[in-house]
Amino acid sequence: SSFLVSEIGFERQPLTSTPTFGQLIANVQVIAAESDDRQDVKKMEAKYYLARNYLRGENEESAAKKFAEAADVPIAQYELAKMLYRHNELDKANEILQEISSQEPNAIQPAVLSAQIALKQNRNRDAIRLSLQSDQAIKPLGSPFDSDRAKLNGLYTSIGYGKELNRAYQQIERFEMKAARKTLDDLIDVQWNFQTHDALFQLAKQAGDFEQAISLIEQRFKRMGPSTQWLSELGLMQLKLKDDTSAVASWKRGIALNSDPWTMDCCVQLSEYFTKAGNAEQSEVYDAIGGRYLARNSIDQSQFVEARTFAEKATKLDPQSAEAFYLLGESQLALRVVSQATEAFEKCLELSPGHGRARARLESLNK
Repeated sequence: SSFLVSEIGFERQPLTSTPTFGQLIANVQVIAAESDDRQDVKKMEAKYYLARNYLRGENEESAAKKFAEAADVPIAQYELAKMLYRHNELDKANEILQEISSQEPNAIQPAVLSAQIALKQNRNRDAIRLSLQSDQAIKPLGSPFDSDRAKLNGLYTSIGYGKELNRAYQQIERFEMKAARKTLDDLIDVQWNFQTHDALFQLAKQAGDFEQAISLIEQRFKRMGPSTQWLSELGLMQLKLKDDTSAVASWKRGIALNSDPWTMDCCVQLSEYFTKAGNAEQSEVYDAIGGRYLARNSIDQSQFVEARTFAEKATKLDPQSAEAFYLLGESQLALRVVSQATEAFEKCLELSPGHGRARARLESLNK
């Protein structure tokens, strides 16, 4: 849900608030509005580049000024709104976000931040509306870096490292596995790369070299940290080596991390494992967790009948799960079964009195 906006990073590193920050921005905006630079797209983009570099150097005031000067670059204005939000200049941030949304109505970030501002200002109905809007948004704001990145990607695939990587893929397609392995090993010695790592992992997996596959996953974790997807894969490789304890631990860790859609895969693996082990109680625990995940995913895809089915199953398997009842309420509300949605939200709050999203829904329904 978009009510968990802190996951995107707005709350992680609050900036030191200064009473003059909002006025500083307002003054720069007045000057920028009269500047001839607004007629020059390249100059506008250059100001955005400068602002990003100032942010990397933790020069907040200079970054804010340059973002404000880049008045015709939506992503620059969004970054400015985030800075104002962190300084608690909520009205000013909201004003900028409304302007961005008028230009980019399908952009995700402005709706998410606007919902967070509405929550801070106790505008619960607006928060709900904006949260739903952000769930339906279909694209991120574009960046001036996008075209340069596309050019670099084109060069990458036609010369040098990218060309050799494509050669390895062609060798795999021709089942020249030894040659492909050598090409990939040579490449990863030159530069560690996601695609090269993934191709090496698939080769090891297909060859039944599960120890090598595990080693590659561990190397990835050292570089990038763990992810649910690769914890799921790690568990499967450990199970192949009869290391059941480690496999179960990897899948549990994947669920706790919940970093990507592979959470459901970890739930399925654990449910099947405990079913085969004759432990029906533990199997049901992971069926319940999987039900919550499937309900949430179905809601995100506006598949509300399916969401209600999954949520109902989750509440039966785990009647102490506040989140399961919240998801049940969300799906019932979307299906216009208001009385049952209200009961589900009330049950959610009974189990977890601090559940803010359920409380916001109930306040909206009671008005």
